[in-house]
Amino acid sequence: MDSAVRRTRPLPALVHAIMLRTGRGALRPLWALVHQATIRGLAIYLTRGEPGAAAYVVGSFAAGEPVYGLSDLDMMIVLPGDTGGPGEARRRLLRRLSRLSKAAPRLAELMLDIGVVEDGDLRAVVAATPFTYGLDRAGHSQPVEAAAYLGPLRRYTALSERPGSHRPLANWRCVHGPDRRPAVPEPDAQRRRIDVWLELQAWWRYACAACADPGRPRTAHLCVKLVSEPLRAWLWLTRREQILGRTDVIERGIVLMPEERDTLLRTLALERSLTQSPEPPVTDTMAALVRFSSRIAARLIGDAATAGATKVRLVGAPDAGPMPLVDWRAIVAPGLPDEVFAIVDGDPADPFTVGAAARTARTGMYPVIHRDLLHVMPTTNVHAGMFRAVQCLPTDPISFALAAGDGSAAFPNLAGWSVEDVCRRAVAEHGAWLQARAPAKRSFLVLEGAPREMVEVARLLTAARAALFGESVAAGDPELLLTADAVVDRLSDRGVGSAAQEAYGAYSRWRGSGERTPVDVDALRQSVLVLPGYARLHR
Repeated sequence: MDSAVRRTRPLPALVHAIMLRTGRGALRPLWALVHQATIRGLAIYLTRGEPGAAAYVVGSFAAGEPVYGLSDLDMMIVLPGDTGGPGEARRRLLRRLSRLSKAAPRLAELMLDIGVVEDGDLRAVVAATPFTYGLDRAGHSQPVEAAAYLGPLRRYTALSERPGSHRPLANWRCVHGPDRRPAVPEPDAQRRRIDVWLELQAWWRYACAACADPGRPRTAHLCVKLVSEPLRAWLWLTRREQILGRTDVIERGIVLMPEERDTLLRTLALERSLTQSPEPPVTDTMAALVRFSSRIAARLIGDAATAGATKVRLVGAPDAGPMPLVDWRAIVAPGLPDEVFAIVDGDPADPFTVGAAARTARTGMYPVIHRDLLHVMPTTNVHAGMFRAVQCLPTDPISFALAAGDGSAAFPNLAGWSVEDVCRRAVAEHGAWLQARAPAKRSFLVLEGAPREMVEVARLLTAARAALFGESVAAGDPELLLTADAVVDRLSDRGVGSAAQEAYGAYSRWRGSGERTPVDVDALRQSVLVLPGYARLHR
């Protein structure tokens, strides 16, 4: 490459390239010192004036195996809180972090991914998963305390969405300040199942995006992770082995899985050749990802069968066409109601099929590729795939039932995935929203371009579904209303459907043509508040 072309390269890309090429040679000690100094300097700057604050590195730097030029510098700052109230210390530090990003944008582009959390929120999110959060507060008088997504407290839920394939916080290494990590009890079997599946879903989100655009500069590095991380998850789930180093994970897999020996040896060789910017083996990687994911799914299915299941009648399924997408996310922390999915031909091990499906996905309409034990839902947006990118029977019984043409779904009797727990989480989240009407902040919940009154109608309809679902479960005859139309019909049966019909008509016109007509949101709200599950809000 001539010097004129070289000068046109963006500085961050050039620095990355230099570090990558020399990161395993004579300059490796230099890059190690540069990163250590950067980590130390950032920790001191960000925690200045915050007594008792602690800084941690996570990921590759915590495990001591960074690939300089590829590995992000991931940090977490933990604060002891502030007398000004919950969240004040975090907001103060985030403002400082924003100033740093504006003052040194190149630094942020190069390596920074920094999270900030307070002690109280850290304890809350590591004690429970998104599926089990707040369930120990069944008798609490304030539903906002039991909500992680739709309430006003804005817990740092990202930590619980990816706790890792090991004991929570085990891959954090303190680099400044006192160690503020709370004591984490030994995870029980179901906590391990949930943590492993959340981690697997995260990697499938990245895999689908890579299949849609395999020319990304870090795809080869991602290919290493798409083999090693599901393997790490399988080791934690089935053998309770906690191995932090990626190379150590692969070498352990070679011992335990002779049938995967060739794949793992190739992955190990790929990891060692990353400094040479090798061609990413996306096809082989996707095949391995499907195999490891199927192993994990088979284990979950077997465990769920042992635990037993509760049948739930499904109401409102169409006779033909796309099927209602009413998974955990749609029930508990939904976007707009009446999302749908359609099974498309192909194999999730084929990156061309996955990439093509990802490019056709759009908000509210998702393609699903089915193979044996798995449903894969490709999108190019990693946020849109939250809790959805890959599913198996115990984690999404409704979609599997609809795809099979069944009129009922079997919810496993496992904590967080049981019908009782799904109902309680849904009512808690919607109850918190009804009480505070706080705008959603998590990326997969933000409904860009939707008028506020339409968002409120949508939330009120899903709140009604949650309450009616919970009522049917409490009565011993569980049924789930799959569509907003079915919810309105059921409210009409109860004599409170007039406001719902009117509001749903306005909502349908807006969804169909963009037409906005006046809607009496308060009347619909009053119809929902009288439903069982929300009576405590009148106190």
